[in-house]
Formats: sequence, structure tokens, C-alpha cells
Amino acid sequence: MSKKLKKFKKIKNNLNQHKKNTQNVPNLALRREIDDLVTKIKEEITEHRIDEAYKQVEKLREFSQENKLEEEDQRYYEQIIRMNQSLINDIDVYKRDCVQILKELEDEEGYITESVKKGFAIKYKSVAGQQISLRMEGEVDVPIFNMIALIYEMQGYTLWMPFCKDAKEIKHFNRASKAGWVKYNIPPPVFDREAYVYGNGFDRIKENGSILIVARSIHNDPEFCKAFNLDVPAQSKTTRMDLEYMGGSFIPLGKNKIRLSLVTKMDLKIKFLPLSLINWVVRKAATFLLDRIVKKASNLKGTLWEKKIQENREFYGWLETKIEAYLKDEGIDQEQVVEKKA
Repeated sequence: MSKKLKKFKKIKNNLNQHKKNTQNVPNLALRREIDDLVTKIKEEITEHRIDEAYKQVEKLREFSQENKLEEEDQRYYEQIIRMNQSLINDIDVYKRDCVQILKELEDEEGYITESVKKGFAIKYKSVAGQQISLRMEGEVDVPIFNMIALIYEMQGYTLWMPFCKDAKEIKHFNRASKAGWVKYNIPPPVFDREAYVYGNGFDRIKENGSILIVARSIHNDPEFCKAFNLDVPAQSKTTRMDLEYMGGSFIPLGKNKIRLSLVTKMDLKIKFLPLSLINWVVRKAATFLLDRIVKKASNLKGTLWEKKIQENREFYGWLETKIEAYLKDEGIDQEQVVEKKA
């Protein structure tokens, strides 16, 4: 072998070794970016800002391809993804639920107006099978804080929810998320109905000034119950109604006024009655529900909810801070009421 060829091979080997060594040197700047993204995801979801949390998750997913990571950095990236996969999966589910509710809140096609009372409309439509869809929207003169408290405290449902016989929380996931059980004593010939439900709340103040609440039944979702170790009996003597979804958007227009939009789709499991009759009963119950919840939310002094608000500062303190900051940023005085489009 000639000297020139040996020299050439030596140079080539040195270059290959240098390239290999370079590939094995971690890019600390890129790794810090990955860590920062994960930190940001955790910060946003801890504050229940689902839109921002999901944006950061998407950035994390695209990070490897956009930055063309070397071998060692790619392994680090994949390790970080594995370590946080459960959180990422949760955020995907949260986002999916929010997208569904936001879509339903915007879709008014096929709805028939049942009643309009003091600017608040109740609408309905029939869907496939025995399912019923309802929507309620308008402005009500109650503090957003009080309205959310009535929905958040499940043990108080019997005090305002039509036909509610019993209700309890069965698991608290975080300050804005829980699972519970509700039982209804509906007059004959329907009789009792029950449901195991899961609910979650999200801060969408940055997006449109709202607190968004989503809920659905979980007794028909064994995978969810297993994943979160929920003790939901497979069978029950009481007929279980299905809540495909329930969602609500709450926008403060002042200290004592909110714009409220609610939508729900349910199946009461009443096959022996015509759907037209079921629809009529549910619509009347919705009107009654609205009257009761507005009356209750107008003044919580001396009630169960006042006590809970004082006890649970983790949730109510967080909510109060969010709402006060929003009103201040919007230039809305605490006593002022503003016009806000749907």
C-alpha cells in the first residue's frame, strides 16, 4: 500500500472518529430547550390553561424533527417523552373534551327554542335513538363565583337540581377536577336513575374570557375507571342514564353578572315512553333548573357553599384571583356591567 493511500485512510479514520465523538457530545442548549418545554407544560396544566398546555405539547412533539437531533440528544429526547407520557396523554384527553364542548357550544343547527325568559334562552333538539340535546344561553344577574360553586360542590346538588335525591364526590383528582355519583328520583313511571360522572374545569380567560367546564358519564367507560382506580360497580339495581357530554362556558361581565352557555346530550334510558314526551319533560325540568340555580346563586350567605368557599381556598382562592385579574385587565369595575357578545 502506497504512503499516500495510508495517509488518506488515516485522515479518513480520524475524520470519522471526530464525527462520531462529535455526535456523542450532548448539545446542552437543545436539552435545556426540551426541559424548558416540559416545565412550561407542567406550569400551564397546573393552572388549568389547557390551550397553552396543548400548544407546548405540540411543540415538544415536533422538537426532534425540527431540530434534527444527533443520536445522543435523540435518546435524551425520547427518554423525556417516556417520563412524561402519562401527562401528555392526559392533556390530549383534556383537549379532546374541550374541543368537543366548544364545537357543541357553537353549533346551533337543528335547535328549537323552548322558551326565552329575561333574555335567557332554552333550546332543544332530538337526536338519534332516545338521546336528548339541550342548550341554555344568555346573561344572568349572579356572580360567576357563586354559580361555579353550585356546580363544583356535588353534595349540594340535592338543594337545587330537579329530582336529585343524592350526590357525592368519589374522587378528587386536582383542584378543578373530580369524579362523583348522582342519583335522581324521577316520578313514575320512570323511577330512579343514577350516573357516575367526571368533571373538569379549565381557564380559557386568555382565549375568550371564560371558565370552561366539561363533564361526562364514566360508568360506561371501564378503561377510564381502571386507569384512575375508581370503584364504580359494573352493575346496579338502579338504571344508569348516560351523559355523553355536558359543558358550560362562564364569562364574567361584572361582579354580579355573567354570560352563561350550557350544552348537554344525554340518554335517560326510558325506552317505553315516546321521545316527544321525554323531550317535553326534560325541557320543563331545564326551565325549572335555571330558575332554581339562579335563585340559589344570587346569595350564598349562611349556606353550605359559603362554608365550602371558606374551607377550600386552594380552588376558590385560585378562581377568585383569576376572575379579579380578568376584570381588572378588561378595565371592568367590580360594580360595572358590560355588554358581551356570545
